[in-house]
Formats: sequence, structure tokens, C-alpha cells
Amino acid sequence: MAYNRENILQRIADIQSIVKENGKSKNGRTQKWIYENLIRDQYRISYDCFNKYIAYPSVKTELGKLQKKKQKEKELKELQLKLF
Repeated sequence: MAYNRENILQRIADIQSIVKENGKSKNGRTQKWIYENLIRDQYRISYDCFNKYIAYPSVKTELGKLQKKKQKEKELKELQLKLF
């Protein structure tokens, strides 16, 4: 699959939600345990990349902006087709 900013942001959001659900305060699980047991085999990323994804700020807002932009482009494209 080709590189797509939306795909990478969705991946980061998924990983952040997994970490939030299984965080240390709820189950006593460390980030290292979460990486080794829940993330590594499913997403095939390194521990360093995992830490960068966890620290990435405002993923949801960027993802929302991208989706709005994509929707607007789709609407403009449909309007263009209606003219001819």
C-alpha cells in the first residue's frame, strides 16, 4: 500500500488508544509489557517507534482535519462533474 498520511495517523491513534486502555494505573501493566504483548506482533514496529507514537500530540485533531479536507475535495470533484 502506498504511503498515506491518514493511514499513519490512524495507526498512531489506534496504538495510543490501546496504551490508554491498558495503562499502568488500571492494570499495573508497563508500557514495555503493552508493547511486547499487544503492539509488536500486530503492528510490527520497533520499541523506539512505539515510544514516538505514544508521544505524538494531537493525533485526533490532525486526523479530523485530514478527513474534512478529503471530504471537501470529494464534494468539489462531484460539483465539477455536474457542470459537464
